[in-house]
Amino acid sequence: MIVAAACSVSGEINIGSSPVENQVEDFVEGDFGDGFGLGDLDASCTKPSSTDVGTTFLCTATTTTGDVVRLEATLAEDDFFDVQTTNLILGESWGPIEGEMVRILSENTADGAAAITVDCGKETRIFDIGVSEPHICAASDGSGSVFDLSIAFTSLVPGNILWDWEIGDIRP
Repeated sequence: MIVAAACSVSGEINIGSSPVENQVEDFVEGDFGDGFGLGDLDASCTKPSSTDVGTTFLCTATTTTGDVVRLEATLAEDDFFDVQTTNLILGESWGPIEGEMVRILSENTADGAAAITVDCGKETRIFDIGVSEPHICAASDGSGSVFDLSIAFTSLVPGNILWDWEIGDIRP
């Protein structure tokens, strides 16, 4: 399990002015999309059950290409909220995933464990759990051979990021 892959941001709301969900939608359509290089977004949030600190509600943000980013918003203290993605991995988040895969592969390799490398690239990806194709990384065991390493995410919920993996054949 790794906890560093989900995207998390915070914003400020004004309880009592306009509905909280509308304020979060405005934030997601503006600062969130621009900050993560997703471009223009069309956001929609469910109405929170209350305006109490700790209340969580769900949002989606649709890109201009029709991809859907799923988000979880939580009301925080002092009129702030936190938004975390549940199906997005930013390009810079592949580093911790690569490191965890090197650790896992090293534990399952008798010889040459120190020479294992994994490169997943730097592409930001939206994953629909159970629907999206696995992400293909390059893994090397230090012998000069490069293998496909397939990573299929089963959860991208913050604090519970899980995946299945499989080593493929040697690349030609």
